[in-house]
Amino acid sequence: MNQPSFSADEADQATSAINAGPWTPEQRSVLTVAVSNVVTGKREKDKYKAQKLDNLIVFLSSARYKKVSDPNVPLEMSLDLIAQQFVDIECYVPSEKSYGASLQDILELKGQTRNYNAQQKLDKIKVIKEAVRYYRGKA
Repeated sequence: MNQPSFSADEADQATSAINAGPWTPEQRSVLTVAVSNVVTGKREKDKYKAQKLDNLIVFLSSARYKKVSDPNVPLEMSLDLIAQQFVDIECYVPSEKSYGASLQDILELKGQTRNYNAQQKLDKIKVIKEAVRYYRGKA
């Protein structure tokens, strides 16, 4: 049986519609998680498989987006916020590509893409992974 899927643009549209809709915060949370599960391809039996998420930024609240993209907010704090977002949308085991794409998005938002070589980027990805493990344990 094929699992339904959304593109990042469709997920963004769905999330915007959910946020604009008449739902309670709890209902919005459930609906946003459902959209996330479709985007990441998460199914119950795949609980511990790596989840692919090409664009985590579309799931950020406007407040979290402002913090992540603010050049005055330390990069480590932005990495921590991204880790929290992975867990908030129940992407508990992001794929390596998902971690890399999220880091690249943060660096682009902050205008810091040229400030880090490959090894430094890998070190930053490790920071995100550790934070995801931490927040996953609290979820």
